[in-house]
Amino acid sequence: MALSDYEYGLQTAQQYTPQIAQILSQASNLYGVNLPNTQGIQNLIGSRLAAGKSAGDIISELPQSAPGEFQQVGGLPNQDVIYGAQQATKYGQQISDLLGQAQQIYGTQFPSTGGLSRLIGSRLSVGRTPLEILQELPTAAASEFTTGLGGDYSGKIGQGIERINALDRRRQEEIDNVNNNPWIVESIRRARIAQIDDKYDLQKGAVAKELALYQDQQEFFEKRRTASLKQAQDYFDALAKAEEEARKEEERARREEERAARARSSGDGGGSFTKVERREAQRAGLTDPEAIEAFLSYSPEFQGYFQRFYSKQPRRNDPDYIEDVYRHYLEVYKPSLKPEEEEELGIGL
Repeated sequence: MALSDYEYGLQTAQQYTPQIAQILSQASNLYGVNLPNTQGIQNLIGSRLAAGKSAGDIISELPQSAPGEFQQVGGLPNQDVIYGAQQATKYGQQISDLLGQAQQIYGTQFPSTGGLSRLIGSRLSVGRTPLEILQELPTAAASEFTTGLGGDYSGKIGQGIERINALDRRRQEEIDNVNNNPWIVESIRRARIAQIDDKYDLQKGAVAKELALYQDQQEFFEKRRTASLKQAQDYFDALAKAEEEARKEEERARREEERAARARSSGDGGGSFTKVERREAQRAGLTDPEAIEAFLSYSPEFQGYFQRFYSKQPRRNDPDYIEDVYRHYLEVYKPSLKPEEEEELGIGL
């Protein structure tokens, strides 16, 4: 006799009990809710597992397949949360690897919250590189970053200061009440004010001790945060420097290959230049063969720009310097020109 859907669900729920518990835990974390462990959701997950569905697929489909359980804990999540959770299940291993890298780079552990997993998954899905995501984490995941560093106590410090101010206000109100009472003799007035002062000094002392503790913790947090960001920046700077050196090495190799090709085509085995090329190089103040090669590899417009503004510079015979000037020309100088200035200089024609 064939099992009903409910009986089959019960059977698979018993068969996959550990996996179901793990999936529910992951789903609750990703969706930011505590999903109830109902028999219905157990049967659902068990049946899906028996049919060969992956845990990631099951978690992604839960808002559609188990809406009742979500309604029990506040309603269905919005589309951004659903999309983020789906991407988090898709990029689960990459997210785990990124968080491991983040711990090494920043010297602190980012808590693996559902919000952080959704954030990284969503950014990976739109083509953000792991390096870009790692650089953005302290800002994009500020809450997790702060928690990993031990917590930000600035809010508690503010609350402590406000409590002290409130005590001062209440003390003054009570003192004013005593002073404004015309039926109290001077000796009693002084005694009551002294009692009020003692009462509030005691209360303020307790708050001040608590406040001092928070201030010490906040100072430690700020030091950790500064050190963490500096450690990360040193890492990113070193990475950028290594990439720049590799790029420059590729550029040097390219220029050397072009120089060798010119030498082969000239037939004399040397780095020969035409008369026109030598004249242009002379106008730029260049004498070094590698610098001339670098100079000639760029457009005539840039050559004119270099001759006009850099032919007297001490480093003009450094190929890397010429390359730096070219980047400045492309990124700063040329975009700043008006159309009539471009025409005058022959740029872009």
